[in-house]
Amino acid sequence: MNHELVILRGLGYFAHAARRLHRQCVAAALSSARDRSGAYNQTLKVAELAVKRDSFAYLLDVTKWALKNLEREKAKLLAEVYVRRKPKGEVAARYNVSLPTLYRRLAQARDSFSKKLQEAGCTEQWFSETYGCCPFVQKLLLRENGSRIEE
Repeated sequence: MNHELVILRGLGYFAHAARRLHRQCVAAALSSARDRSGAYNQTLKVAELAVKRDSFAYLLDVTKWALKNLEREKAKLLAEVYVRRKPKGEVAARYNVSLPTLYRRLAQARDSFSKKLQEAGCTEQWFSETYGCCPFVQKLLLRENGSRIEE
């Protein structure tokens, strides 16, 4: 699994999920304040939502930290290709390099990014255990034919 690639490609989703879970958490807390009869169950629901929200928020924080601590050019390259999903040909033209050179630089940038993630404790195993059951992550990991997403 290329967890660093999945994290980069899923960055927008993870941010959206954290916001959505925060709204659900607040709504559930307000609901439990109005209805005291099911307070225990509502408290459990709020706690579950808060744990999920914090998990996505943590992943966002780690990702931002890792990108911020990369060489600026590597971080820009990763953001353009994987987060903003600019066509590689367009990015190569912007940087005035050939496609093979762009692919080499992307591989180096991904390797550096992966090392930064590992420094922060975001290993491939941790990512798989924490987010592997998320349907969105599963879609990123698998193509229609079942093979992993590469570049």
